[in-house]
Amino acid sequence: MKTVRRTLIAAPIALAIAFGFAGAASAQEVDYTPKVDAQVLGTTQDPAVQASGTLPYTGSDSSLPLAEVGVGLLAAGGLAVVMVRRHQANAES
Repeated sequence: MKTVRRTLIAAPIALAIAFGFAGAASAQEVDYTPKVDAQVLGTTQDPAVQASGTLPYTGSDSSLPLAEVGVGLLAAGGLAVVMVRRHQANAES
């Protein structure tokens, strides 16, 4: 029974740590330089007008930050369940 408890406690913590390290790797610099000429309503862009710089970086398109929050909430919920069960077992005896 103790090994089951240890597994229930250790597994969510290990997953939270693993997702935490994976989230740091997802924050990479991305090049948003346009690769083709822009067309608006079928007409081409005036060649005399050049793009000025790169597009602003507004964040990541990754869903890993939300997954990390989910894993954290799952770990907190699992820990709460273990604590309540332990409290109930101590109250009965």
